[in-house]
Amino acid sequence: MTVGGPRQTGRLPHADDVLLPTDVAASAVGVETSTLRDWVRRGLLNRAGGTVRKPLWRASDLLKAQAAAKPRHATKQRVVDPTEEGPR
Repeated sequence: MTVGGPRQTGRLPHADDVLLPTDVAASAVGVETSTLRDWVRRGLLNRAGGTVRKPLWRASDLLKAQAAAKPRHATKQRVVDPTEEGPR
């Protein structure tokens, strides 16, 4: 396995076996490090190596977690019918 990070922020290496430290992993997918911990808590992401204090994350797992993550509170948009009269 290769340990390293992407050279540019917001870009992940293409190799599935690349392991990234937390700060690089979060930067690569454009989130805060706390978001990675949230994804772990929600079961969307698992540590791929490292230690408890210094986990390493697999690039492909980060992409899957990012795609699966959804906002907690979806905003409801009110649909307004232009033919109805509202309260005056």
